[in-house]
Amino acid sequence: MIGVQLFDGLVGIKISTFKTIGPILTAIGNTVLLILFLVNTI
Repeated sequence: MIGVQLFDGLVGIKISTFKTIGPILTAIGNTVLLILFLVNTI
């Protein structure tokens, strides 16, 4: 899902900068949470 959100953000750059912010922030947030989850389970 992180990849889909990043791709959506990249497509949004060509359409509108404002439409890019949401998917990219969501992808970054999900990536941070995934890393924290993986570090805590090891």
